[in-house]
Amino acid sequence: MNDEFFGEPSNEVCGYPLTKYLITPAYSVVRGDLMPIFIDNEEKFIEIAKRAIECRVKRLEKRGIAKIKARTKRYLYTYIIELSKLDDFLKKLPCKAIKEV
Repeated sequence: MNDEFFGEPSNEVCGYPLTKYLITPAYSVVRGDLMPIFIDNEEKFIEIAKRAIECRVKRLEKRGIAKIKARTKRYLYTYIIELSKLDDFLKKLPCKAIKEV
């Protein structure tokens, strides 16, 4: 291969050192744990909520949305819904414990 075209191999990606933190996309360098996984499908979130330890609901009145987080043994899943649909969705949610945050 022509080394002039490719240049020298770099140990950086976008200015960050190439380490295990960049290999795992959901890894948080700051806190050292996994970031919440965003779910955009209501049925899929209900299936995940069946095996959740607890669910937390955070209402964001200014934005008109609510964030629902389901904590399973391994991951934290997040689902965002409009405030107008929240009450009906909470009735369908099969979580063991639902907490308002």
